[in-house]
Amino acid sequence: MINNVVVATGDTTTGKNTQVSSCTFTADLQLSDVIKVQVSYTGFAPTVNAGSGTYIRTSAPASTVEPEVNLPAPTGPYRIGAQDVFLTQTGRSDPFVPANTRRISTTVWYPTTASFGRMARYLSEVSATETTMATKDQATHASGGPAPAVMVGKVTHSFLNAPVRTDLGLLPVVMYSPGLNVGKEHGTAICEELASYGYVVISIACNYESPATEFPDALYFTDTRTETPAIRDMKLYARIDDARYVMDKLTDPAVFGNGIAGLVDASKVGMMGHSNGGWTAIEVAAHDARLKCCLDYDGQFTSSGQVNYAFNNGVDQPLMAFIEQGITSADWSAFKSRIRGPLYQIELAGSKHYAFTDLVSLADSSLSGTITPARAHICCRAYTRAFFDKHLKGSAQVLLDGPSGTYPEVSFNTLG
Repeated sequence: MINNVVVATGDTTTGKNTQVSSCTFTADLQLSDVIKVQVSYTGFAPTVNAGSGTYIRTSAPASTVEPEVNLPAPTGPYRIGAQDVFLTQTGRSDPFVPANTRRISTTVWYPTTASFGRMARYLSEVSATETTMATKDQATHASGGPAPAVMVGKVTHSFLNAPVRTDLGLLPVVMYSPGLNVGKEHGTAICEELASYGYVVISIACNYESPATEFPDALYFTDTRTETPAIRDMKLYARIDDARYVMDKLTDPAVFGNGIAGLVDASKVGMMGHSNGGWTAIEVAAHDARLKCCLDYDGQFTSSGQVNYAFNNGVDQPLMAFIEQGITSADWSAFKSRIRGPLYQIELAGSKHYAFTDLVSLADSSLSGTITPARAHICCRAYTRAFFDKHLKGSAQVLLDGPSGTYPEVSFNTLG
Protein backbone atom coordinates (compact mmCIF):
# COMPACT_ATOMS: atom_id res chain seq x y z
CA MET A 1 0.00 0.00 0.00
CA ILE A 2 1.25 3.49 -0.87
CA ASN A 3 0.52 6.29 1.54
CA ASN A 4 1.20 9.97 2.10
CA VAL A 5 1.79 10.92 -1.51
CA VAL A 6 2.64 14.57 -2.08
CA VAL A 7 2.37 15.83 -5.65
CA ALA A 8 4.03 19.14 -6.54
CA THR A 9 4.15 21.10 -9.76
CA GLY A 10 6.84 23.55 -10.73
CA ASP A 11 6.18 27.28 -10.67
CA THR A 12 8.21 28.85 -13.47
CA THR A 13 7.55 32.35 -12.16
CA THR A 14 9.09 31.85 -8.73
CA GLY A 15 11.32 28.89 -9.48
CA LYS A 16 9.78 27.03 -6.54
CA ASN A 17 7.67 23.90 -6.17
CA THR A 18 4.03 24.26 -5.16
CA GLN A 19 2.22 21.48 -3.29
CA VAL A 20 -0.98 20.43 -4.99
CA SER A 21 -2.35 17.55 -2.99
CA SER A 22 -1.73 14.95 -0.31
CA CYS A 23 -3.66 11.71 -0.47
CA THR A 24 -3.59 7.91 -0.21
CA PHE A 25 -3.45 5.55 -3.18
CA THR A 26 -3.83 1.78 -3.22
CA ALA A 27 -3.15 1.29 -6.92
CA ASP A 28 -0.33 2.03 -9.33
CA LEU A 29 0.31 5.73 -9.91
CA GLN A 30 0.08 7.38 -13.31
CA LEU A 31 2.08 10.57 -12.95
CA SER A 32 3.16 11.55 -16.42
CA ASP A 33 2.14 15.18 -15.93
CA VAL A 34 4.02 16.03 -12.74
CA ILE A 35 7.48 17.38 -12.09
CA LYS A 36 8.04 16.29 -8.53
CA VAL A 37 6.66 13.32 -6.63
CA GLN A 38 7.60 12.41 -3.08
CA VAL A 39 6.40 8.96 -2.05
CA SER A 40 6.45 7.31 1.35
CA TYR A 41 5.36 3.69 1.29
CA THR A 42 5.06 0.51 3.32
CA GLY A 43 5.32 -3.01 1.98
CA PHE A 44 6.52 -2.91 -1.61
CA ALA A 45 7.83 -0.20 -3.90
CA PRO A 46 5.16 1.26 -6.20
CA THR A 47 5.09 0.84 -9.93
CA VAL A 48 5.27 4.37 -11.29
CA ASN A 49 4.81 5.40 -14.91
CA ALA A 50 6.33 8.87 -14.86
CA GLY A 51 7.29 11.10 -17.74
CA SER A 52 10.66 12.66 -18.48
CA GLY A 53 11.71 15.15 -15.83
CA THR A 54 9.88 13.37 -13.00
CA TYR A 55 11.78 12.77 -9.79
CA ILE A 56 10.46 10.32 -7.22
CA ARG A 57 11.76 9.81 -3.73
CA THR A 58 10.66 6.79 -1.70
CA SER A 59 11.18 6.46 2.03
CA ALA A 60 9.52 4.98 5.09
CA PRO A 61 8.01 5.87 7.46
CA ALA A 62 6.15 8.97 6.28
CA SER A 63 7.75 11.13 8.96
CA THR A 64 11.13 10.74 7.24
CA VAL A 65 10.08 12.47 4.01
CA GLU A 66 12.34 15.50 3.70
CA PRO A 67 11.48 18.83 2.06
CA GLU A 68 13.41 20.17 -0.89
CA VAL A 69 15.84 23.03 -0.61
CA ASN A 70 14.43 26.23 -2.08
CA LEU A 71 16.16 26.02 -5.45
CA PRO A 72 14.62 25.67 -8.90
CA ALA A 73 14.54 22.24 -10.48
CA PRO A 74 16.99 21.60 -13.30
CA THR A 75 15.46 22.06 -16.75
CA GLY A 76 17.35 19.48 -18.79
CA PRO A 77 16.03 16.19 -20.19
CA TYR A 78 18.08 13.91 -17.93
CA ARG A 79 17.57 12.87 -14.32
CA ILE A 80 20.57 13.46 -12.08
CA GLY A 81 22.68 11.45 -9.67
CA ALA A 82 24.99 12.93 -7.04
CA GLN A 83 27.92 11.31 -5.28
CA ASP A 84 30.56 12.62 -2.89
CA VAL A 85 34.11 11.67 -3.91
CA PHE A 86 37.06 12.18 -1.58
CA LEU A 87 40.59 12.24 -2.98
CA THR A 88 43.93 11.92 -1.22
CA GLN A 89 46.98 13.20 -3.09
CA THR A 90 49.80 11.01 -1.86
CA GLY A 91 53.12 12.85 -1.75
CA ARG A 92 51.59 16.33 -1.51
CA SER A 93 51.56 18.10 1.84
CA ASP A 94 48.55 20.17 2.76
CA PRO A 95 49.78 23.78 2.57
CA PHE A 96 47.57 24.74 5.53
CA VAL A 97 48.76 21.85 7.71
CA PRO A 98 52.09 20.68 6.23
CA ALA A 99 52.27 17.59 8.43
CA ASN A 100 49.12 16.26 6.72
CA THR A 101 48.66 14.83 3.26
CA ARG A 102 46.38 16.95 1.09
CA ARG A 103 42.81 15.68 0.81
CA ILE A 104 40.15 16.98 -1.57
CA SER A 105 36.40 16.86 -1.03
CA THR A 106 34.19 16.89 -4.13
CA THR A 107 30.60 16.30 -5.16
CA VAL A 108 29.92 14.86 -8.60
CA TRP A 109 26.67 15.29 -10.53
CA TYR A 110 25.88 13.21 -13.62
CA PRO A 111 22.97 11.86 -15.69
CA THR A 112 21.39 8.77 -14.12
CA THR A 113 19.00 5.99 -15.03
CA ALA A 114 17.35 6.19 -11.60
CA SER A 115 13.66 7.06 -11.48
CA PHE A 116 13.15 6.73 -7.73
CA GLY A 117 15.28 6.47 -4.65
CA ARG A 118 16.86 8.52 -1.91
CA MET A 119 17.55 12.16 -2.75
CA ALA A 120 20.90 13.73 -1.82
CA ARG A 121 20.79 16.28 0.97
CA TYR A 122 21.91 19.83 0.33
CA LEU A 123 24.70 19.94 2.94
CA SER A 124 25.43 16.50 4.37
CA GLU A 125 23.89 13.08 4.80
CA VAL A 126 24.89 13.22 8.49
CA SER A 127 22.41 15.28 10.52
CA ALA A 128 24.87 16.49 13.14
CA THR A 129 27.37 17.44 10.44
CA GLU A 130 24.90 19.43 8.36
CA THR A 131 23.78 21.36 11.44
CA THR A 132 27.37 22.36 12.14
CA MET A 133 27.96 23.23 8.49
CA ALA A 134 24.83 25.38 8.35
CA THR A 135 25.72 27.24 11.54
CA LYS A 136 29.24 27.94 10.31
CA ASP A 137 27.88 29.02 6.94
CA GLN A 138 25.49 31.56 8.43
CA ALA A 139 28.21 32.98 10.68
CA THR A 140 30.44 33.65 7.67
CA HIS A 141 28.20 36.52 6.56
CA ALA A 142 27.97 39.49 8.91
CA SER A 143 24.30 39.92 7.97
CA GLY A 144 21.88 38.46 5.49
CA GLY A 145 23.37 34.96 5.46
CA PRO A 146 21.19 31.88 5.05
CA ALA A 147 19.48 30.66 8.21
CA PRO A 148 20.32 27.04 9.08
CA ALA A 149 16.63 26.14 8.78
CA VAL A 150 16.67 26.76 5.02
CA MET A 151 19.44 24.17 4.56
CA VAL A 152 19.29 21.57 7.33
CA GLY A 153 17.22 18.52 6.45
CA LYS A 154 16.65 19.78 2.91
CA VAL A 155 17.25 17.63 -0.15
CA THR A 156 18.31 18.48 -3.69
CA HIS A 157 16.94 17.31 -7.04
CA SER A 158 19.60 14.59 -7.36
CA PHE A 159 19.42 10.89 -6.52
CA LEU A 160 22.09 9.91 -4.00
CA ASN A 161 24.78 7.54 -5.35
CA ALA A 162 22.53 6.63 -8.29
CA PRO A 163 23.76 4.53 -11.22
CA VAL A 164 25.24 6.42 -14.15
CA ARG A 165 23.47 6.63 -17.46
CA THR A 166 25.70 4.99 -20.07
CA ASP A 167 23.76 5.43 -23.31
CA LEU A 168 24.81 9.06 -23.90
CA GLY A 169 28.41 8.35 -24.86
CA LEU A 170 31.34 10.08 -23.21
CA LEU A 171 30.34 13.33 -21.54
CA PRO A 172 32.17 16.64 -21.14
CA VAL A 173 33.26 17.67 -17.65
CA VAL A 174 32.83 20.99 -15.86
CA MET A 175 34.54 21.70 -12.55
CA TYR A 176 33.15 24.26 -10.09
CA SER A 177 35.09 26.33 -7.55
CA PRO A 178 33.28 28.41 -4.86
CA GLY A 179 34.12 31.88 -3.63
CA LEU A 180 36.29 32.77 -0.67
CA ASN A 181 34.69 31.55 2.58
CA VAL A 182 31.79 29.99 0.67
CA GLY A 183 30.98 26.28 0.63
CA LYS A 184 30.88 24.34 -2.61
CA GLU A 185 27.28 23.47 -1.74
CA HIS A 186 26.17 26.97 -2.79
CA GLY A 187 26.82 26.12 -6.42
CA THR A 188 24.35 23.23 -6.41
CA ALA A 189 21.72 24.81 -8.67
CA ILE A 190 24.05 25.50 -11.59
CA CYS A 191 25.83 22.15 -11.16
CA GLU A 192 22.54 20.24 -11.26
CA GLU A 193 21.44 22.25 -14.28
CA LEU A 194 24.49 21.32 -16.34
CA ALA A 195 24.27 17.66 -15.30
CA SER A 196 20.66 17.55 -16.49
CA TYR A 197 21.92 18.51 -19.96
CA GLY A 198 24.53 15.78 -20.20
CA TYR A 199 27.60 17.02 -18.33
CA VAL A 200 29.60 15.46 -15.53
CA VAL A 201 30.00 18.29 -13.02
CA ILE A 202 32.51 18.22 -10.18
CA SER A 203 32.30 20.77 -7.37
CA ILE A 204 35.57 21.10 -5.47
CA ALA A 205 35.61 22.25 -1.85
CA CYS A 206 38.34 24.54 -0.52
CA ASN A 207 39.72 23.04 2.68
CA TYR A 208 40.38 25.64 5.39
CA GLU A 209 38.73 28.35 3.27
CA SER A 210 35.11 27.19 3.26
CA PRO A 211 33.17 27.59 6.53
CA ALA A 212 33.16 23.79 6.88
CA THR A 213 34.47 21.09 4.53
CA GLU A 214 33.22 17.56 5.08
CA PHE A 215 35.26 14.38 4.92
CA PRO A 216 34.07 10.94 6.08
CA ASP A 217 36.11 11.24 9.29
CA ALA A 218 36.40 14.99 9.89
CA LEU A 219 35.20 18.53 9.31
CA TYR A 220 37.77 21.15 8.32
CA PHE A 221 36.98 24.74 9.33
CA THR A 222 38.20 28.10 8.04
CA ASP A 223 41.84 28.95 8.69
CA THR A 224 41.92 31.91 11.08
CA ARG A 225 45.37 33.29 10.36
CA THR A 226 45.63 36.92 9.27
CA GLU A 227 45.56 37.00 5.49
CA THR A 228 48.88 38.25 4.15
CA PRO A 229 49.86 38.25 0.45
CA ALA A 230 51.72 34.99 1.06
CA ILE A 231 48.64 33.40 2.67
CA ARG A 232 46.54 34.61 -0.26
CA ASP A 233 48.90 32.95 -2.72
CA MET A 234 48.87 29.75 -0.67
CA LYS A 235 45.08 29.61 -0.85
CA LEU A 236 45.01 30.26 -4.59
CA TYR A 237 47.62 27.63 -5.40
CA ALA A 238 45.95 25.10 -3.14
CA ARG A 239 42.83 25.56 -5.28
CA ILE A 240 44.79 25.35 -8.53
CA ASP A 241 46.62 22.20 -7.49
CA ASP A 242 43.38 20.59 -6.26
CA ALA A 243 41.70 21.17 -9.63
CA ARG A 244 44.67 19.85 -11.58
CA TYR A 245 44.78 16.71 -9.44
CA VAL A 246 41.07 16.15 -10.03
CA MET A 247 41.81 16.30 -13.76
CA ASP A 248 44.62 13.79 -13.27
CA LYS A 249 42.15 11.29 -11.79
CA LEU A 250 39.06 11.82 -13.96
CA THR A 251 39.34 8.46 -15.71
CA ASP A 252 40.57 6.48 -12.69
CA PRO A 253 37.78 4.13 -11.53
CA ALA A 254 39.54 3.64 -8.20
CA VAL A 255 38.85 7.33 -7.51
CA PHE A 256 35.71 8.15 -9.47
CA GLY A 257 33.81 4.93 -8.93
CA ASN A 258 30.23 3.88 -9.64
CA GLY A 259 30.96 4.09 -13.37
CA ILE A 260 31.71 7.83 -13.31
CA ALA A 261 35.29 7.44 -14.59
CA GLY A 262 34.01 5.53 -17.61
CA LEU A 263 31.53 8.30 -18.37
CA VAL A 264 33.87 11.27 -18.75
CA ASP A 265 35.55 12.66 -21.85
CA ALA A 266 38.80 13.89 -20.34
CA SER A 267 39.60 15.80 -23.54
CA LYS A 268 36.62 18.11 -22.95
CA VAL A 269 37.04 19.75 -19.54
CA GLY A 270 35.93 23.25 -18.57
CA MET A 271 35.78 25.11 -15.29
CA MET A 272 33.49 27.69 -13.71
CA GLY A 273 33.67 29.47 -10.40
CA HIS A 274 32.26 32.31 -8.35
CA SER A 275 34.39 35.19 -7.06
CA ASN A 276 37.73 33.68 -5.99
CA GLY A 277 36.54 30.50 -7.65
CA GLY A 278 36.19 32.35 -10.94
CA TRP A 279 39.73 33.63 -10.69
CA THR A 280 40.78 30.09 -9.80
CA ALA A 281 39.24 28.86 -13.06
CA ILE A 282 41.23 31.47 -15.01
CA GLU A 283 44.46 30.53 -13.21
CA VAL A 284 43.89 26.83 -13.87
CA ALA A 285 43.42 27.64 -17.56
CA ALA A 286 46.68 29.61 -17.58
CA HIS A 287 48.54 26.75 -15.92
CA ASP A 288 47.02 23.74 -17.67
CA ALA A 289 46.11 23.33 -21.34
CA ARG A 290 43.85 20.38 -20.46
CA LEU A 291 41.28 22.96 -19.41
CA LYS A 292 39.48 23.99 -22.59
CA CYS A 293 37.47 26.98 -21.35
CA CYS A 294 36.71 28.92 -18.16
CA LEU A 295 33.81 30.96 -16.77
CA ASP A 296 34.26 33.58 -14.05
CA TYR A 297 31.15 34.60 -12.10
CA ASP A 298 31.90 38.06 -10.71
CA GLY A 299 35.47 37.26 -9.79
CA GLN A 300 38.49 39.52 -9.83
CA PHE A 301 41.08 39.48 -12.61
CA THR A 302 44.13 39.72 -10.42
CA SER A 303 45.03 38.49 -6.95
CA SER A 304 45.95 40.59 -3.92
CA GLY A 305 48.71 38.05 -3.38
CA GLN A 306 52.23 38.25 -4.75
CA VAL A 307 51.84 35.92 -7.73
CA ASN A 308 49.53 36.75 -10.64
CA TYR A 309 50.45 34.16 -13.26
CA ALA A 310 47.29 34.40 -15.37
CA PHE A 311 47.16 38.20 -15.21
CA ASN A 312 50.79 38.51 -16.28
CA ASN A 313 50.81 35.77 -18.91
CA GLY A 314 47.22 35.71 -20.18
CA VAL A 315 45.13 32.72 -21.25
CA ASP A 316 44.59 30.99 -24.58
CA GLN A 317 41.24 29.37 -23.77
CA PRO A 318 37.75 30.86 -24.24
CA LEU A 319 36.75 32.98 -21.24
CA MET A 320 33.40 34.32 -20.04
CA ALA A 321 33.32 37.08 -17.42
CA PHE A 322 29.75 37.24 -16.04
CA ILE A 323 29.63 40.18 -13.63
CA GLU A 324 27.30 41.98 -11.25
CA GLN A 325 25.69 45.28 -12.21
CA GLY A 326 27.95 48.32 -12.15
CA ILE A 327 31.18 46.53 -11.34
CA THR A 328 34.39 48.11 -12.61
CA SER A 329 37.91 46.75 -12.71
CA ALA A 330 41.06 48.81 -12.98
CA ASP A 331 42.91 45.65 -13.99
CA TRP A 332 40.57 44.68 -16.80
CA SER A 333 42.11 46.66 -19.66
CA ALA A 334 45.54 45.20 -19.05
CA PHE A 335 44.27 41.66 -18.58
CA LYS A 336 41.91 41.86 -21.56
CA SER A 337 44.81 42.48 -23.91
CA ARG A 338 46.35 39.18 -22.75
CA ILE A 339 43.30 37.02 -23.45
CA ARG A 340 44.08 35.26 -26.71
CA GLY A 341 40.95 33.11 -27.02
CA PRO A 342 37.27 34.06 -27.49
CA LEU A 343 36.08 36.50 -24.82
CA TYR A 344 32.56 37.17 -23.55
CA GLN A 345 31.98 40.10 -21.16
CA ILE A 346 28.42 40.18 -19.83
CA GLU A 347 26.66 41.91 -16.95
CA LEU A 348 23.51 40.93 -15.03
CA ALA A 349 21.25 43.91 -14.27
CA GLY A 350 19.94 44.21 -10.73
CA SER A 351 22.51 41.80 -9.37
CA LYS A 352 25.00 41.88 -6.54
CA HIS A 353 27.89 39.54 -5.86
CA TYR A 354 26.00 36.45 -4.68
CA ALA A 355 23.30 36.51 -7.37
CA PHE A 356 25.34 33.90 -9.27
CA THR A 357 25.05 31.35 -6.44
CA ASP A 358 22.36 29.50 -4.52
CA LEU A 359 22.42 32.34 -1.99
CA VAL A 360 20.19 34.36 -4.32
CA SER A 361 17.42 31.97 -3.22
CA LEU A 362 18.57 31.09 0.29
CA ALA A 363 19.88 34.33 1.79
CA ASP A 364 18.79 37.94 2.18
CA SER A 365 18.57 40.05 -0.99
CA SER A 366 21.21 42.37 0.47
CA LEU A 367 23.73 39.80 -0.75
CA SER A 368 22.35 39.34 -4.25
CA GLY A 369 20.57 42.52 -5.36
CA THR A 370 17.14 43.44 -6.66
CA ILE A 371 16.93 40.82 -9.39
CA THR A 372 14.43 38.10 -8.47
CA PRO A 373 15.88 34.69 -7.63
CA ALA A 374 13.97 33.12 -10.52
CA ARG A 375 15.38 35.50 -13.12
CA ALA A 376 18.88 35.29 -11.68
CA HIS A 377 18.84 31.50 -12.00
CA ILE A 378 17.26 31.61 -15.47
CA CYS A 379 19.82 34.05 -16.87
CA CYS A 380 22.79 32.39 -15.21
CA ARG A 381 21.73 28.96 -16.46
CA ALA A 382 21.10 30.11 -20.02
CA TYR A 383 24.47 31.77 -20.57
CA THR A 384 26.39 29.12 -18.67
CA ARG A 385 24.89 26.35 -20.81
CA ALA A 386 25.47 28.32 -24.00
CA PHE A 387 29.12 28.91 -23.14
CA PHE A 388 29.93 25.30 -22.33
CA ASP A 389 27.73 23.91 -25.10
CA LYS A 390 29.73 25.95 -27.61
CA HIS A 391 33.21 25.34 -26.27
CA LEU A 392 32.91 21.77 -24.96
CA LYS A 393 30.17 20.29 -27.13
CA GLY A 394 30.93 22.32 -30.24
CA SER A 395 27.37 23.49 -30.88
CA ALA A 396 26.63 26.93 -32.30
CA GLN A 397 25.14 29.37 -29.77
CA VAL A 398 23.44 32.50 -31.11
CA LEU A 399 22.88 33.60 -27.52
CA LEU A 400 26.59 34.43 -27.23
CA ASP A 401 26.56 36.77 -30.23
CA GLY A 402 24.93 39.72 -28.46
CA PRO A 403 21.93 40.99 -26.48
CA SER A 404 18.76 38.87 -26.41
CA GLY A 405 15.17 39.98 -25.89
CA THR A 406 14.60 36.80 -23.90
CA TYR A 407 17.18 37.89 -21.34
CA PRO A 408 16.96 41.71 -21.19
CA GLU A 409 18.83 41.71 -17.88
CA VAL A 410 22.03 40.65 -19.65
CA SER A 411 24.17 43.24 -21.42
CA PHE A 412 27.43 42.74 -23.29
CA ASN A 413 30.93 44.27 -23.14
CA THR A 414 30.29 46.26 -19.98
CA LEU A 415 33.83 46.11 -18.63
CA GLY A 416 35.18 48.09 -21.54
